[in-house]
Amino acid sequence: MASTPTSSPRFLVIPAAGLGSRMKSVYPEMCKELIPVGSKPAIQYAIEEGLDAGVEQIIVVLRPGKGNLRQVLSDLSLPITFAWQEAPTGEANAIALTEPLVGGSAFAVIYPDCLCLPGPGALKSLVAVFNKSGQDVMGLATITEENESFFGDAGKVDLESVEEDLFRIKGLLPKGPGTFKRRFEEELRSVGMGVWGSHYFDAIRRVRPSITEGEFTDGPVAALILRERGILGTTLPGRVFDIGHPAGYRYCLDQLSQGHPCGD
Repeated sequence: MASTPTSSPRFLVIPAAGLGSRMKSVYPEMCKELIPVGSKPAIQYAIEEGLDAGVEQIIVVLRPGKGNLRQVLSDLSLPITFAWQEAPTGEANAIALTEPLVGGSAFAVIYPDCLCLPGPGALKSLVAVFNKSGQDVMGLATITEENESFFGDAGKVDLESVEEDLFRIKGLLPKGPGTFKRRFEEELRSVGMGVWGSHYFDAIRRVRPSITEGEFTDGPVAALILRERGILGTTLPGRVFDIGHPAGYRYCLDQLSQGHPCGD
């Protein structure tokens, strides 16, 4: 059973050590965390979400070759600390590197290709659920006929309604090829934003021996926590965009240019 946390998450972890291969066709010489969205680089939206939610420290996980990203973030004069992943071996390995900084505190995770507009405010809504329930919580976004082709076919979840905008996650489905394929109208998909207790690091240690090939992604870690503790999901305010691939990025820019990122 989950226990009620003693305080809000004090840290925001932003994994930014990936290769960003898909976005090389748009910006060949720029890491995807710095691609422009409106007047700001993509990663700045994640940072602003953390500050708005009241985190005390932002930890960005980088890898060698991303010194330019570190310099840009250092120039912001914000409470940002860096952790280094020698090679992009998966999100779970990246998050594990932050344990010496996070310690026994609750923490949030935002992947910088998950953009919620207008923002900030999305992470604050997750923190409110976490503080009230004492359970880990993942952000959910509505996938419709209009936007499904602009999301990868990942993040599928089976849900049980608890109350308006709040769900109990019953199952985490495997990633598929290509773009998202809805199982029903306005399906909810988990996105790259969540709040976790410090037990997340223990789950990483327990799952790691079973990962014998490929990257150590965060999916098996969440699956273990789901089995043993349960995870909640809540729909995020505003409109969520997946800017980690060219089609999703262009769709986000198109919506911004039309002046209605909320779908007004």
